[in-house]
Amino acid sequence: MATTNVITALGAADIDTKELVTNLVNATKEPRQKIISAEKKNAEVAISSIGLLKSALSTLQSAATELGSVGKLNQISATTTDAGVVTASKSGVGVSKAGSYAVTVVRTAKPDRHVAYLSGALSNSGSYAISTSHGSVTVSVSSGDSPSVIAQKLNADPNLTQWGIRASVLETGDTSQPFAITLQGRTGLTERFSVASASGASEGVFTPVGERATDANFSINGVLLTRKNNVVSDAIPGITLQLNAVGADERLTISNDSTNLIEKVQNFVDSYNLIREFLVKATGARVEGDEIAGSLQSDVNARSILSRVRSTLIAESSSKSGAVTHWSSLGVSLNRSGELEFDSAKFSAAMEKNPDDAIQALSSGASSPRIFAPANVASGLAGDIARIAYQMTKATGLVDSMESGFEGRLTRVEAKQERLDSYVERLTAQYEKQFSALNAALAAFKNTQAQLQRSLNTSNNDD
Repeated sequence: MATTNVITALGAADIDTKELVTNLVNATKEPRQKIISAEKKNAEVAISSIGLLKSALSTLQSAATELGSVGKLNQISATTTDAGVVTASKSGVGVSKAGSYAVTVVRTAKPDRHVAYLSGALSNSGSYAISTSHGSVTVSVSSGDSPSVIAQKLNADPNLTQWGIRASVLETGDTSQPFAITLQGRTGLTERFSVASASGASEGVFTPVGERATDANFSINGVLLTRKNNVVSDAIPGITLQLNAVGADERLTISNDSTNLIEKVQNFVDSYNLIREFLVKATGARVEGDEIAGSLQSDVNARSILSRVRSTLIAESSSKSGAVTHWSSLGVSLNRSGELEFDSAKFSAAMEKNPDDAIQALSSGASSPRIFAPANVASGLAGDIARIAYQMTKATGLVDSMESGFEGRLTRVEAKQERLDSYVERLTAQYEKQFSALNAALAAFKNTQAQLQRSLNTSNNDD
C-alpha cells in the first residue's frame, strides 16, 4: 500500500512518513530476521555436510568391500608350461596357495552329437523321440518342414533347452544332401542321449557322430580325477583349470601377488582418514570462512559415527585366524593423532607367509561382506567395517536420521520466516493506517489554520 506523504505536502511538518514507517518496521524485523537467517543457513549447511558424510561413508564401504571378499583378496598369478593343454586362472571360491603342480590331461570332456542329413523339406510327417538320463520327450514334425523349421521346433521344446540339447543347421556342400541338422548336448558321460526318428523310410534320421559324450579324466600330482566339464573349479582351491587337450606332466605354477591388494588397502586407509578429518572439523569449533567447520557441532550422532567406526577398526577380528587377529597384524594401525597408517611391507609379509589366515581374518571366508547380517555374525576385519558403514548410510539408518532432523529444523525455520513475514505485513499496514489518520488530522488542522488566517486578515482590513 503506497503512503501519501500528506504532512510534507501540506507543509504542516517536515516529516517523511513513508520512510518513518519503513524504519519503524525494520527496527522490529531486523533482529528477528537475523536470527532466522542464521538458523536457516546453519540447517542448510548441516544438511550439505551430512550429504558429504554419507558419500564418504559409502566410499569407505566400497573400499572395505574390496578387502572383505575372498575372490578379490585371492590375488594370484597362475601359469602353465603349455596353454594348449591346460590353462589356469583364479576363481572366486577358496584361497589358493603358492606352489607347483603337475597336471596330466588323459581325456577332455566331450558332448554327444547326432546328425541328420536332408535333401530339403520333409516328404512325410513324423516325430523325434529323444531320450536322456533326465527324461524323454517327443517333438513332432510335419510334411513340408524345412531343415530350419525342424531345428526351430527342436529348440522350442523347454525340456531340451533345460537339458542343454540344441539343434543347428549346416550346409554340407553335397548336392544330394545339402543340409545337416545337428543335435548337441552338454559334456559328460551322464549327458548322453539318443534320438529315434519316425518321419519316413530314410529321410531326416539322426545318427550318432564322432565320439560319444565322455567325462574329463586328468590327474594333479598323480591323483586321478574325473569331471563332467573341461572347466574345473573344485580341484585346487582358488584356481579354475581349463582342460584344452590331452597332454602329460604339464607344470602349473601358482604365486601370490599382493601388489594390487596394497593399493586396495591404501584406498581403505585414505577413506577412513577422510571421514575422520571431516568429522573432526564438522563437530569442532566454527571457523569464519569455512562452512564445514562446526556445521555438525550440536549433533551427538555425528560424534558417535567416528567413535563407532574407530571402535570397529581397533577391535579383534570376528574371524581371527592364526597370528592375524587385528588390522595391526596386517600393517594397518592408528597413530597418536588418530589417523590410520599403512605399513605395506608388513601387509605383504603377512599375505605371503600365510594367505589363508590373512584372508580369513579380513573376510571370514565370505564371497562378499555380510552387510545385511546382525552384528554378531562374523564378517571379518574388512567385512565388519563394510557392514557398519552400510548400516549407517542405509535408508532409516543413522545418517538418514541426522538428515531428517536437520530437514525438520529447516522446515521449522521456514515456518518462522512465514510468521515473521506475515507479522511485518500486518505491522506495516497498521503503521500506514495510523499515519494516514494523522495525515488526515493534520490536513484538517491546516484547513482550520487557513480559515482562521483569513478571518484575522478580514478583521484587520475592517479596522
